[in-house]
Amino acid sequence: MILEELIVYSRSNCKILKRYPFNTVGVNIIFGIKKEKEEESNRVGKTSFVESIRYLLGSRIPDIFKKKSKILEEDITLILTVSNNSEKIYLARVIRDENIGYINRTGELNFDIHDWEQYKDKQYKDEIEKIFMSGNKIVNPPTFAALREYLIRDEKKGFNDIALSRKAINQYKILAYLFGLDGSAENEISKLKEKEKTLNDRIKFIDSIVSDIATLRVKEKKLTDELKELTDISQKIEVTKNIEISRKDYKKLKKNYNEINEKILKLESIKEQYKVNIENLKVTVSKVKELDDVKEFYNQVLKYFPDDLAKNYDDSLEFYQFMLSSRGRYFNERIDKVSDMISSLEEKKEKIKNEIDKQVDTLQSTTVVGDINNILQMISDKNKELSDVTTQIEQYDSKDQIINEIDELQQEIITKTNMNREVFQSYKDIVTNAQIRFNQIVEETYNESGSLLIEFNSKTGKKDTTGRIKFTCNIKDDQSHGRAYMKINMFDLTWLLQRVEYNYPIQFLIHDGSYVKPDNNKAKYKLLSFIDSYLKDVGRGQYFLTMNIGELEEEDIKNIEDKNFIVAKLDNEKTEDRFMGIKYE
Repeated sequence: MILEELIVYSRSNCKILKRYPFNTVGVNIIFGIKKEKEEESNRVGKTSFVESIRYLLGSRIPDIFKKKSKILEEDITLILTVSNNSEKIYLARVIRDENIGYINRTGELNFDIHDWEQYKDKQYKDEIEKIFMSGNKIVNPPTFAALREYLIRDEKKGFNDIALSRKAINQYKILAYLFGLDGSAENEISKLKEKEKTLNDRIKFIDSIVSDIATLRVKEKKLTDELKELTDISQKIEVTKNIEISRKDYKKLKKNYNEINEKILKLESIKEQYKVNIENLKVTVSKVKELDDVKEFYNQVLKYFPDDLAKNYDDSLEFYQFMLSSRGRYFNERIDKVSDMISSLEEKKEKIKNEIDKQVDTLQSTTVVGDINNILQMISDKNKELSDVTTQIEQYDSKDQIINEIDELQQEIITKTNMNREVFQSYKDIVTNAQIRFNQIVEETYNESGSLLIEFNSKTGKKDTTGRIKFTCNIKDDQSHGRAYMKINMFDLTWLLQRVEYNYPIQFLIHDGSYVKPDNNKAKYKLLSFIDSYLKDVGRGQYFLTMNIGELEEEDIKNIEDKNFIVAKLDNEKTEDRFMGIKYE
């Protein structure tokens, strides 16, 4: 899919305010110029330009456009022309109606937006997904919305590292996809490892509540015998002295009462165990959070918190907070359900007790009544105690099954890891080409060597990111501000050239604010020239970037003008030279 043109249209005046045709192959520079040498060329609309494209490709409306009276007065519409072979598609957003997207597939541009296909925000994003992800051959690819953060690197947060500061498992899957690799293995294997972890936690919990199974089994037998003896005694008590009470009816009531009471006691025991589970999770999260004191110590003594400790701390805290959130919610839901069951049984129990009381009240022998009550209480106590013991034994007896499940999961993890390692090895040519290409880009830019490593993690330890395709790249002095940005530029350009070389879907890249001043201006021009030449030799691929006039040498500015790299010259001296052709800030 090619980005052909960006149009800024005023619906109020039925007028095109600005029109920016793009180079359909090669470099496209959104250039900020200035009147005086000492002036800055910021705030002329370069980022607004990029944010407009991002918005048209399914992102939310940029904050810089919200509630701007001039934009609303002009009723600004943004239109992006995209094409695939001979098919032309127009994408539009009316800023006033920020949650509506428009698509025109007729191949002919008209500005009567009501003739276009109209979609609510979610449906519009789905349509963008279909347009840009068509032709994809990777199974379970990332969404276009997830890819968009890499296709259009954010000026403020996009250049801290090659992988964005999001959930790592998702970020490395995206990077793998951009290089033409299937990075879904880690996600599949991590689900299995999560199940394994849950089962291991169950084993630990069982071991914590069952200290001596032999003693418990003896106790169970003793309680069962005592309960049988008490039950036999209760069934032999005569309650017909001096009155006519149906022995059969009384026994039936008493039996129902005992059965319900036993169920209640067992449910109470289960409920208490759920509460213990929640408290254990809370204690674990609390203990992990105590590492904040360690973090503060490092901050005070060393002025920084070591990355490895920070990562371990963040991973641990994220995991146990997730466990507290998900499993805690699960246990609370089970507690609520058990409580409802107990309440229902208590109501039934109370009704039966009332029936028993009515009959017992008619008895003239208070001794018999007292005996019945005492025995019922003893039976209740024994039932509760037996229920606790039985539950613990059942938990212990489930260990063998759990261990078998863990063994099966471990075997499945190893099998999937081996299978996916073989899949990764089938990408050997792609990986080798990417590594050579990155080094070539660095040499063309700085006349130095660079290193790009693409590795499959086949370790299956508990803390290993099994199945992850890991990317690591380095250039000389890449800790400096300018060089760090340039490293990311060159890393992204490596996957862009890979996609162009292998003709994968999505062959454009946009960098906003990454060509910062501290670095070698000459190197920037060398990089842009090399990329433009490569793309034009192949005949496809687009690289968009924002750049200030002070970020290139004067002779190189003339060169990029001669080569038609510049697709937008933005200046704040005249209103018509601003991005939208109006001043709205």
